Amino acid sequence: MGAGDLVLVPSLGEAPVHVESRKGGQLTVVFGGLKMKVKLKDVAKVVQTAAAAAAAAPAKPKKPKRGGGGGGGAARTRTAVKLDGNTVDVRGERAADVGAPLARGLDRAAELGTCFVVHGHGDLRRAVRLALDDEPMVVRYEDADAASGGAGCTVVYLK
Repeated sequence: MGAGDLVLVPSLGEAPVHVESRKGGQLTVVFGGLKMKVKLKDVAKVVQTAAAAAAAAPAKPKKPKRGGGGGGGAARTRTAVKLDGNTVDVRGERAADVGAPLARGLDRAAELGTCFVVHGHGDLRRAVRLALDDEPMVVRYEDADAASGGAGCTVVYLK
């Protein structure tokens, strides 16, 4: 297993990640635009080797087709990774006061492209979603997966 391979690391989710380098029993992988170090023993399996990827690659890459007038390319996809730097916990705040800590958290997480807002259920969830509707840097938002808090946490995708 080495650079260029695609591997599955269960702790990072179900999507395969690219191996950037290997040093001893540790891999540097690219996950959602972030470089992370994982232990070799944490890899579930190799999905595709670098040699197989090179053999499967077309000789000449095709350029994307552009339509007339409409602008906009394909939407970027991001993998949301919950970190301390992109998590905002507003539990305990009053619904009317959620805007300021939310704005600070979004600013702090802008570099990563995603923000996790922990709010619990009920009034705070509604207040957070209303505030997100008015934020110009928000592309979209959704409930977090069950492991990250489910409906009690909102994953925000930023420009």
